[in-house]
Amino acid sequence: MKSGDIVIKEAIGIGDNEVDALNDAKKQLGLDENAEVDFEVIQRAEKKKFGLFGGQPAKVRVTLKETPAEKAEQFLRDVLDNMKLESVMIEKKEIEGGIEFNLSGEDVGFVIGRRGETLDSLQYLTSLVANHSDNSYFKVTIDTGNYREKREKTLEILGRKLAFKAVKTGRKTNLEPMNPYERRIIHTSVQKVNGAISWSEGENANRHVVIGPDPKAKPVRRNGGYNNRGRGGRRPYSANRSEHNTPANPDRKPSIKISRTHRELVKRLFELEVPEIADGTVEVKAISRVAGARSKIAVYSKDPNVDAVGACIGPRKSRITSVVNELKGEKIDVINWCEDPAQFIAKALAPAEVINVVLSEEEGVRECRVTVPDNQLSLAIGKEGQNVRLAAKLAAGLTGYKIDIVSESSAKAEAADDEN
Repeated sequence: MKSGDIVIKEAIGIGDNEVDALNDAKKQLGLDENAEVDFEVIQRAEKKKFGLFGGQPAKVRVTLKETPAEKAEQFLRDVLDNMKLESVMIEKKEIEGGIEFNLSGEDVGFVIGRRGETLDSLQYLTSLVANHSDNSYFKVTIDTGNYREKREKTLEILGRKLAFKAVKTGRKTNLEPMNPYERRIIHTSVQKVNGAISWSEGENANRHVVIGPDPKAKPVRRNGGYNNRGRGGRRPYSANRSEHNTPANPDRKPSIKISRTHRELVKRLFELEVPEIADGTVEVKAISRVAGARSKIAVYSKDPNVDAVGACIGPRKSRITSVVNELKGEKIDVINWCEDPAQFIAKALAPAEVINVVLSEEEGVRECRVTVPDNQLSLAIGKEGQNVRLAAKLAAGLTGYKIDIVSESSAKAEAADDEN
């Protein structure tokens, strides 16, 4: 038996000879006589002298070693138990050259971790344990709720969108650090977009993908204005145009208005930067905006394992910073939407602190009275009333309530007057 092999079963067989002793040990272990096992001859058989004295039977020790799959499963179970995740169930399925574990349970979100980092680490360690003493490679895959398939689709969408963005804007984008497998998915996705290229930068844990325009690609020429109607694409002016019987501009094409002040622009920018929004995991419930000054965006996660606000902000605020830079420094408040109107309205008034929210409804008119500390009143109202106005738009659109803000001292004074 090799050093490092973990014995899970052992039996000592006895027989008139080594073969009989080996078969006896196999029988004790519930194995067929033709089964291949590792064995050790402890004692060789000796015949009795003169058929009367001495002699001894043969003894053979048979050991069963854990298979790579069994070692992997036991290690995985031990790790989950030490993480206080006893409720997480392990289902296994044999695949070509290895085994696949699928985890399920209420607390499985803790196993996934941020962007699947915990799941990847757990898979790596389990693979090391499974391949500790075997010469051939044994593949180990750990998944939960098809997370890896969803993650792959998310990365493909992200790669394509950022590639199109690079072609359109002519600027490069740095993605967050990823493992080699995820970087390969991004590179493959970018290759499908003409005019965009991708490469990797950084070392070790900081290695990441950069997507930018292909300097070798030919620029796409677009026909401007009318087709071949004079210099610069403009239609030649005719002083006698009204004299013709044909109507003016009979083949005029529909005009397109482009706006950077519309709130939908904020949503589209977040779709480019946040893959969870692009693939539908995180839903944008509503947006209120004062262009160039401040925006408030209410988001909701359909997956309980995904933090909607955290996904929009990104690691080290990288995602929301990209959106803010695109909007030339416009401030953005990301709010977690919830079904409780009072709780949502309190969140919508961020960054101000809220003491309480009182809801009322009379004759079909919904109103809410929000009390804030005296030193937070100006913050709740905001510059030129921007903060409360944006919060009121979100509240009206999602809850139907109108907001009235009072300071704590004013609320106490009104309560004292009512008592008198």
